[in-house]
Parts: sequence; structure tokens; C-alpha cells
Amino acid sequence: MGKKSKILIIDDEPVIRRYLKDCMIDAGYNTIEAEDGFKGYDLAVREMPDLILLDINMPGRDGYETCKAIKEVESLRNIPIIFSTSICESSSIVECFRVGASDYLMKPFELVELLARVETHIKLKTQQEEVIRKNEIIARELEMASLFQQSLLPNQFPVSCKTGCVARLIPAIQVAGDFYDFIDLGDGSVGIVIADVSGHGVCAAMIAAMLKIDFLAFSTADRMPADVLGMVNMHLCKILKDGAFSTAFYGILNTKERTLSYSIAGHPPPLFYRDKGENISTFFHGGLPLGVLQEFRYENREIPVHHLDRLLLYTDGVTEAVSEKKEIFSEERLMESFFRNIHRPVEEIDRAIYDDITAFTGGNPIEDDLTMIIIEF
Repeated sequence: MGKKSKILIIDDEPVIRRYLKDCMIDAGYNTIEAEDGFKGYDLAVREMPDLILLDINMPGRDGYETCKAIKEVESLRNIPIIFSTSICESSSIVECFRVGASDYLMKPFELVELLARVETHIKLKTQQEEVIRKNEIIARELEMASLFQQSLLPNQFPVSCKTGCVARLIPAIQVAGDFYDFIDLGDGSVGIVIADVSGHGVCAAMIAAMLKIDFLAFSTADRMPADVLGMVNMHLCKILKDGAFSTAFYGILNTKERTLSYSIAGHPPPLFYRDKGENISTFFHGGLPLGVLQEFRYENREIPVHHLDRLLLYTDGVTEAVSEKKEIFSEERLMESFFRNIHRPVEEIDRAIYDDITAFTGGNPIEDDLTMIIIEF
């Protein structure tokens, strides 16, 4: 397996270098050698060996300093270094590992042990490189999936609706189980979807993509939101396994009649600001999440909407954002932030709420996908 691997030998004693070189060549390895730490460092940078055999006691720059210098180079960081030493003190052995060594050998060498250690660490390095390579491929694919997922999200309402809107989706990792959509139903009506698939990562993102297709397929101007949720739910129950589900809000805004009909499947109830009353209320909590019970019947509601009324839709990644004290942001804090900024443009309301969440969490990475939609009627 390691027949073409390259071993760098760094030792100030010519006899030791010669012995190690002969052993490595006999075992099928290629070798390069240096008589001190400075030359050994230069060779490591230039030749990128697969493993380094490094003496501790050398003039100029000893093995500890050489090891630290090599480990500071990003491209050399994963090269295993085996110290060779005649010092058997525990403090010396501890120092070997502290500066980054993978192993150590006591002089005089036992040939069988020497070759076994070298082969083991080269195998480990090869396996590590394979893991890194595969992780890089996965990272690139996740980045592409994230860009694709973001490209599917609408930036604004259909132009015909002439309604102010801002939306934000921040995935906890590169791809999200949250999604939202604005579906042009014609004649001044728009379907509004926000959903949160259980779990995280690729599986949740795939279910979210499927839900987007379902909502597009089932949404029509003459089909009530509760019926749309029922159809999506039946499809989801047929294909989802292992307890996966999704919460969802689906509404139809009729801009001509100034009404919003809606239905909720286990989703956090939106916050609604009535401009004339200058107060914020919540919608009813709705029924079971999608994918739980195939025959479940969802309830439809309808409210009038007026000029300057505002609606905040969100996923639980907003209200369950966690502070350093392990407190959650909560619906109460969200409502307070929404009301405090209510008379600002929707883009500024969105930014203000997000800033409040960021300040609350101390800027720590979010643990769940975070999605908000703010609509001004």
C-alpha cells in the first residue's frame, strides 16, 4: 500500500540516517534526508513527504522546534511525524505530542517496530486524506445545493399584487428544511406558503423541495387553503417515513376584495398588526402538522386586511433562538420587537428584528433554520 510513499529522515547523525534510509528502501519506500532541522524544514516544504522521522537532539534547531515549525504550515499539518529519541523521560515524551508529533520511537530501533509504526501512520494519513477529499466533495455539493435552493426562493410578491413584502431565510447549515413561496394565482390573488420540515440537512431540504412542488401543483384561486393543506398532507403521509413531518401556513391574499383566507398545519401562528386598532394579535393555532395523519381535515379562516396592516410569518427557528444563558427568544420578544418597529418600512422591520435576535444570541450560530416574511397590505 505504501510502496511509493516518501519518507523524510531528519537526523544529525550520518550513521542513523544511513540505517533508517536502508530500512525504508528495503521496505519499498522512497527516502529523502536532512542533517539538521533547518534543512529538514526546507525539504518538508519543498518535497511534501508522506511521513517524517525526526530526531530530537540536533544542533541549531532541535526536533521540537522543527516539528512546531512544520505544523505551522497549513499544507504540512497532516503529515505524521515520528520522533526518534534516546531520552525515555516522560516529560520528553509529553513534549513530543505537545508540539504535534504522531508517535515516537526509542533508540536503538527495533526494526519490526519501526516498520510497523511507519506503515500504520502512512495508512492513517492515506485514510485521512480520503476522508478530507470526500468531505471537500460533499462541501462543494452542499454549496451548490444551497445556491440552487436559494435560487428557488422568490424575492417579492407577484408584481400584479402591488403589496409590500420582505422575506429572509437563513439555514442552520448549508441547506434548509424551511421554505417559503409566493404563488401567483391570477386576478390579483397570491398564495402565501411558509413551512418548516422536521430535522435538518439534505433530507429535510429534499422534503422541502417536494413540498414546494406540491403547493404549486395544488394551489388554485378557487381552492380554499384548508383544502390545499389537506391535499399536500395526504401526499406527504404516503411517502414520508420515520416520523418526518412539516408544519405549514398557507394563505390566499385577494388584493381586490382585501381579504386573507388561511389555514395552519401545526405552524407558529403569525402576528397580525391592525393599523386602525394599533395592536398586534395572533392567528389561531390550526391543526396537526403535515405528514402526521392522512385523513386530517384542516380548518379555514378568513380576515379582512386594510391599508397599512402588517403580517409577520415566521418559523420556530426565530422564537426558539437560544441565548448564551440558554433562554429562548420567545414569541413575546418577537411580538415586542415587531411592535416597536411597526411604523418603519418592512425592510427595516425585518432588519431590526433580525438584529434583536442576533443581539439576544450573542452572535452565536443559529441551531435551527430561521425564516421570516413581513407583508404590508
